[in-house]
Amino acid sequence: MRRYPLLLVNVAGALLALALSACSTQVCNLSNCVGGCCTAMGECVSTDDQHCGKPGTACAQCAAGQQCTSGLCTTIGGCTPACGADQVCDNGTCRKDCSLPSPTPRCSATAVQCQDESIMQLRLFSMSNPDAVTEEGAAPSFRTTIDARGGGVSPTTSYLYMNFTPQGLFKRELSDEQAFTSLDWDIALRRYVLRINSGVSGPGCTEAARTAPGTDFDTLTTVPAGLSWRTEEYLMNPPSCTFVNDTSGLPNAPATALSSFWTYQSCVQMTGNVYVVHLRDGRYVKLQVQSYYSASAQATCNQTGQVPTPNEAGVVRLRWGFLCAPPP
Repeated sequence: MRRYPLLLVNVAGALLALALSACSTQVCNLSNCVGGCCTAMGECVSTDDQHCGKPGTACAQCAAGQQCTSGLCTTIGGCTPACGADQVCDNGTCRKDCSLPSPTPRCSATAVQCQDESIMQLRLFSMSNPDAVTEEGAAPSFRTTIDARGGGVSPTTSYLYMNFTPQGLFKRELSDEQAFTSLDWDIALRRYVLRINSGVSGPGCTEAARTAPGTDFDTLTTVPAGLSWRTEEYLMNPPSCTFVNDTSGLPNAPATALSSFWTYQSCVQMTGNVYVVHLRDGRYVKLQVQSYYSASAQATCNQTGQVPTPNEAGVVRLRWGFLCAPPP
């Protein structure tokens, strides 16, 4: 599997990065920006509705009807009186803000095994996916629409690689092959396959766990006790690297840590499962996939096992939010 064109692209990218670093060495982070957020130019600025972010994190512009509160874009009129600096407004109630990462990551990068087998079984590519990730919610209850169609039933583009931020789910410009060595992403999605950055999927240590049946997404604010954490093991250990299918019966559907968000009869039905994702930076995220089709088509599929056309298959909608760590 030697991919020399990719090597040339990587070399060119490295030279460009070197050239850019020669022009500017300014870095903005928590060590030098404790009272504001960081612009795309590496400047630390005071937070306002146009530049909203937690100390040392990237600034974001709040949408219409939102204001910057304690470094987060929140709906105007959410909480009265306003929440404190270490709180967030959740449906009119102030609660602890659990969106800040730990200063020390939980792990360093590790080498990903069975890359050739992943490329073949998952149909991976060397160019990044141009499709959109659109944030439609606001802290603390995010709602994200992801154009994960990937070119169709037989994918022609990479997965979409994303990471969770206090401003929303952020798309990373990574190809499938670049993602094997990148710690900049938390989850990846294409069609109905949702992966996390760990194990045979990526060099990180992201973990996922399914909560108990019937868990209410809206009232879940703290990581439940007794969860069974999983990393990505949809390929067996080398040297066999045997592909592990999920239970759907569909070909080349890997048994990922989050694959139980859907089931299949004659269409992709949502299970409503609520998951907790433990990120490399120590934060926890609650996650629920709401639809694989348009809202009306998904409702028909869930109820009847049949899906109408057109149906926007592969335009995935999910909701998520940060959780507080479990009690020690």
